[in-house]
Amino acid sequence: MMQGPPVKFGLELLTALGGVDVAPKAASKLIRAGANAVAPAREEQDPIKALLEIALDDALAEVFRASLKDLGFELYEQHLPANPFNPSDSSERTVSIAARPRLDFFLICVPYWLLNDDQQNNLAAFDFLSYAFPKNSIVHIISRGLLAMDYGFEGLIKSWRVVKIIDADFIPWSRIVKLQRARDARARTTLEADRK
Repeated sequence: MMQGPPVKFGLELLTALGGVDVAPKAASKLIRAGANAVAPAREEQDPIKALLEIALDDALAEVFRASLKDLGFELYEQHLPANPFNPSDSSERTVSIAARPRLDFFLICVPYWLLNDDQQNNLAAFDFLSYAFPKNSIVHIISRGLLAMDYGFEGLIKSWRVVKIIDADFIPWSRIVKLQRARDARARTTLEADRK
């Protein structure tokens, strides 16, 4: 799967998503309050179980598929061991992967409630998730409706980069919305051209 030296793919993906966004690092209380207002109701959740099925759902996969195809990538699901430290554990973790010759990267969709709340059990489960990815992996993290991860997760992402040599970044939901709008506009343009 991962071949050659790690390649920073973030620039191409950010270009496809509509540019660089520095706002999440400076998210105000107002933005967080707005994000919390649209957050799904939280039941008691198990963060370990929630991080087993983190592939893009069909709707999100469709948002990414056209842009990735334009860049030469194929998007598909892959199964990784849920617990890489226990070979006898046959449980799996499902992730999305975009691949083209000599370059691939992971796209994962983490539940909003988990990344929006840096409680110790959420942080521990998220940190454990990093062991599922091979060294030198590129991992793009999204979460429906989330503009910025809670502060503790930012530190963990830095740890993934430095200690585990995993190039991970969080893509704010606003970028996904822009990508979806661009995809919808492209579909309308194609439909109009077909009618002529």
